[in-house]
Amino acid sequence: MLQEHEGLAAIDQESRIEQLLIGLPPSAAVIDRVNVPADAVGRSLRDSDFRRRHGGQVLAILTSAGEVQAPPDPARELRPDDVLLIVRESPGK
Repeated sequence: MLQEHEGLAAIDQESRIEQLLIGLPPSAAVIDRVNVPADAVGRSLRDSDFRRRHGGQVLAILTSAGEVQAPPDPARELRPDDVLLIVRESPGK
């Protein structure tokens, strides 16, 4: 049952991520999943100046518990096991 629950949670998470990306034109942006950079762990998106320092806008935070936090709370402390869904401008744009 646990494996079935984990599988269903993963499907739900992917579905929620797809919903976030529906309005983005595919050629206008690059979407990446990245681990929280070491210099941002323990800091918020706001305090770490994430967009400027890491060149991307965070659309969502994927937690180790399987939660999708979208939009992300800019004051929430980033954890080392979080995964960030970020959008960057396509090269050449």
